[in-house]
Amino acid sequence: MQVKKENKKEKIIKEAVKLFTKYGFEDVSVSSIAGEARIGKGTIYTYFKTKDDILEGCTKYVFNTFTSDIEKAADTNMEIAGFLDTLLDLFFVDMPSRSRILFLFHRKYYGTKRKDAKLTGRYKEMFRKVYERYKEEIKCPFEQMYLFLTGFMMTSYMIQANIDEEILKESVKEALKTLIVKT
Repeated sequence: MQVKKENKKEKIIKEAVKLFTKYGFEDVSVSSIAGEARIGKGTIYTYFKTKDDILEGCTKYVFNTFTSDIEKAADTNMEIAGFLDTLLDLFFVDMPSRSRILFLFHRKYYGTKRKDAKLTGRYKEMFRKVYERYKEEIKCPFEQMYLFLTGFMMTSYMIQANIDEEILKESVKEALKTLIVKT
């Protein structure tokens, strides 16, 4: 029964991501999420107390995806340059919806460090593992590497609608390699 329960929760989150991406947070109702997920509105309240909790669930889903991307990139690359290439290729998958969810979350909860830390803790922990793995190839301290990676990724999300995706991806790859990788 637990698998079925998790499938429903995941379905709610995936449909909410689609709707929030298309219409924004304010213009999406719990009823519309239930309709798209093909479940009863009451079922949503089994998993989420409020629409805000659904947005937080969507944001957690995005950060879990980021964390999985970091793991995949580290598992497939022996050198930091290859890691960055793979990570950014994965990072740019479904960028419009990921960026919209993060935008909506940060707009709603800007300055709420506790919520941010709760969602980004595992993400930062994964980058710390990456740093430890590749530290002989990295020319800056961990906090600086984390700042570069996170800053470039967030900036990419903010400007992705105005720049060709391939140009943006290649520019970010080149900049991060210049800032992070020892030559």
